[in-house]
Amino acid sequence: MHVAIESPQPGIIVVRPQGALDMSSVPAFHHTLEGEVQRAQLGLIVALSEVKFMDSSGIAVLIERI
Repeated sequence: MHVAIESPQPGIIVVRPQGALDMSSVPAFHHTLEGEVQRAQLGLIVALSEVKFMDSSGIAVLIERI
């Protein structure tokens, strides 16, 4: 899995995971997401359009951040 990170304007972070978001990739994605949550001052967007597959562990990591 690859994760692209963009900041279209100051304080806004867009996280774009690419590929499969599953049991094997979730620990690294969780670590990345935690860091970006700390950086995002105004908002964090997780764009899932390039995720080809997501299992329950992928859904869980997203729910934990809400």
